Amino acid sequence: MLTIKGPGGARLPERKSIRPSSGNSGFHVPISGGAGAPPTAISVEFQPAGIAEAGAAATAVAIAAARDNAVQKHGDDILDVLAQLQRDMLLPDRDPAMFHRLAALADAIPEAASPSLRLAMREVATRAKVELAREQVASLGRHMTAA
Repeated sequence: MLTIKGPGGARLPERKSIRPSSGNSGFHVPISGGAGAPPTAISVEFQPAGIAEAGAAATAVAIAAARDNAVQKHGDDILDVLAQLQRDMLLPDRDPAMFHRLAALADAIPEAASPSLRLAMREVATRAKVELAREQVASLGRHMTAA
């Protein structure tokens, strides 16, 4: 036999009888127009969004994410070229093709969906253009010195 020890001392557990459910709890929600009310009787704010609307929203999010991924890859390409130029900085002759590639990448920045990514890409493009301007000034200096 199971006993429960508590503040009142040991005692047998109480068993409450389980009464069968009558299926009618006495609680109900009245629906205007009766139980067979058409779906239009339900308030608009409680109607679920249409499948087409949900699909269109998901498609728009997927397109924006894909666009941002492409913009981020473009930014990564610019940063890779800048890193290569930095590594080659001490070489006597840097590859001019790297500067042409950097100029092409910096001039063709795709538009990002995310405002923060747009800002970051402007900063990366500005950094690339500064590096291009530095190379132009250095190139002019080399030509003037050689002449």
